[in-house]
Amino acid sequence: MSRLKIDLHSFQLKQAKLREAFRNIEERFSRKTINIAVIGGARQGKSKLLQTISGLSNEVIPAFDTSDCTGATSMIKKENKILVFIGRHTLNILALHLLAFKIVTLIYILASNGNPLLLAVFPVIKKVPFLWTAYTFCGVTVPLFLWNIIYKQKGGLIYGIHK
Repeated sequence: MSRLKIDLHSFQLKQAKLREAFRNIEERFSRKTINIAVIGGARQGKSKLLQTISGLSNEVIPAFDTSDCTGATSMIKKENKILVFIGRHTLNILALHLLAFKIVTLIYILASNGNPLLLAVFPVIKKVPFLWTAYTFCGVTVPLFLWNIIYKQKGGLIYGIHK
């Protein structure tokens, strides 16, 4: 029987580097501001998306069907409790949003008697114009819902703590 040799010192150094990296990620996602970049073709709903998540109107974020109207870097400052909450949980959303996308795709397939092979489309079905709304909503809410369940379990799934 062979024994596994572990260099404890190098293991501890790697562990410390990982801990520091996670602290940096947590600090970045705990900021009080959220930076959002929206890129896309003309009249695809970029300004409408920003209006929806910020609650601001056409006077602040212009969105008109007749012409291109933004196309510039803008800084919008408005404290919104929902956006702050989402910002604090960005890592959770990032980790689980693809699962949420597959849930939306599955519901679409079941509702439209679609081809089950559409589940293999990565990451979303692009040819159905209204699905982006469902992908956006579920891509944020499902991860937050799952995080809430795990949080209420006091981290039992992650840390092995049981009530």
